[in-house]
Amino acid sequence: MSRRLPFLLAVLCCWLTALGALVTVVRSVRFLRSAQPAAGAVVALREVGDGVDSTWAPVVQFTNQLGSVVTFDVAMSSDPPAHRVGDRVPVLFVPDHPESARMDHPLEFWLAPCVCGGLSVACGGFAVWIRAHR
Repeated sequence: MSRRLPFLLAVLCCWLTALGALVTVVRSVRFLRSAQPAAGAVVALREVGDGVDSTWAPVVQFTNQLGSVVTFDVAMSSDPPAHRVGDRVPVLFVPDHPESARMDHPLEFWLAPCVCGGLSVACGGFAVWIRAHR
């Protein structure tokens, strides 16, 4: 059993990360199907980190179809900041749930599926390598 354990763990990792990729793709597609566009503006930059290796995430504000002002934090951050206060940014939001708004940028929707998919391929390749070198 101990010789098969690394192979089984690699296969399990492959399947779990593939499942993660599938789940994140489905969530992104569902969101994009029901989302509406809006014009947003960066109103602040939120520091992410401990001050030494900090990154900066934009805080975006937009007005929904009912005229309500909605503010949300963008999940992705960078150093240097990708945006400045006052920058205009495209926003997508679901009318029934404006609090779930996201910046309309490919990384917002496809980074997680790509990372999970890449890890799945790597784990699958490792499993094949283990099997071939027994």
